Amino acid sequence: MMLSWDVPPRATGGTAAHVAGLASALTAAGHDVVVLTIADRPAELDATDPTGVRVLRTLVDMPWLPPAEIVARAASANHAVAKLGVRLHDELQGWEPDVVHAHDWRLGWAADTLAARYDVAFVLTMHGTERVRHGGQLPLGPPTDVNSIEWWLAFQADRMISPTRFIVEQLITGFELADDHVTHIPNGIDPELWRPADGLATPTGPRPPLVVSWGRVQYEKGF
Repeated sequence: MMLSWDVPPRATGGTAAHVAGLASALTAAGHDVVVLTIADRPAELDATDPTGVRVLRTLVDMPWLPPAEIVARAASANHAVAKLGVRLHDELQGWEPDVVHAHDWRLGWAADTLAARYDVAFVLTMHGTERVRHGGQLPLGPPTDVNSIEWWLAFQADRMISPTRFIVEQLITGFELADDHVTHIPNGIDPELWRPADGLATPTGPRPPLVVSWGRVQYEKGF
């Protein structure tokens, strides 16, 4: 069971791409994957995933909350997603997860609840932290609140994953975690999508390797 606020096609950022790629790769490897996420509109509830992954969506319980109220909106969404996860056992003929894997803080409460409900491990991938997103500072207001939630989740999770050594270091030092609590697993790519065509060459010979990076030009991206 995977939980992520960002899942395509509703979201197209780095976390969404990672979740989609990981879920489809696990499915292709023979694992039975269910992804829980939110929907913005009722029409999205029955959307199908082209990769064959089962993606189950639910509306936020209190949709009148303005987008700026990120913590309150997240709390409402976690309630709805937790209910969705509990119902899976009956709706999918006794299906139960072997592990609950959440991505970032926004559905962490639901992930922690569902891991306890099914008595399985809770793994949390942190793609970044609120402190890092603000250049090492924590302005008063929502950033401070989110940092507190991230801190709590860091100790609730059985193990944590982060895709970069920089974020691993920030998690260990910022949340005072044991070194072995956080595992560095880089984001992967499908090499078939990036394999060059045969015979590509320049007038002076074979084309040299080309390195491409896509992301926001900010400090934590490492450009």
